[in-house]
Amino acid sequence: MSLAVGIATGTYDRAPFVALVASHRREGTTTVAVNLARTLESGLRRTVAIVDANFAAPALATHYGLPDGPGLHEVLRGEASLGRALHVSAQGQIAVLPAGAGTATDQGGLFASGGIVALCQQIRREGFEFCLIDCPAVLPHPESAVLAGQSGAAFLVLRAEHTRWDAMRESMAILQAGGAPVRGALLNRYRRHLPQFLDRWL
Repeated sequence: MSLAVGIATGTYDRAPFVALVASHRREGTTTVAVNLARTLESGLRRTVAIVDANFAAPALATHYGLPDGPGLHEVLRGEASLGRALHVSAQGQIAVLPAGAGTATDQGGLFASGGIVALCQQIRREGFEFCLIDCPAVLPHPESAVLAGQSGAAFLVLRAEHTRWDAMRESMAILQAGGAPVRGALLNRYRRHLPQFLDRWL
């Protein structure tokens, strides 16, 4: 819960959004976003919106059992209203904006337009305290650094025993070159290899 507490009590509550980005696909960015939103909602009683900006490999709609669109792509292009595309939970604490029908080739232009910042500000005016962006993997899609550069805080998601050290360093360099305010790295899918009874001896 420490990351959620840091977000909830830090300066991120005044930022347009928090960006979550990995080096490569399948490193768990969506899982981290969903778990972080759940902790903010259930553990800290905060309202949070998750936005799927990964047009290359969208996953939020499938995770929540939502239609693929309309979503972020259609809202940014003026083809759908935010009210139509944003799915709010029954309790009103979590909202999900799927990626929509966009493709990887759409990412560069839409990210550079600044529209996502304005969109997150609109989402916050709707009553959501935090906006989490599930970004595309930065090594195959360096335009992700442009999006992360507009955030109030960016976190690099690492998959335990999978993400290579050189990939992490290259990802950090790309994000920093894009102006992303990288606040740290998040380790996903960590597994304990020692029996719990040994903990007291360590």
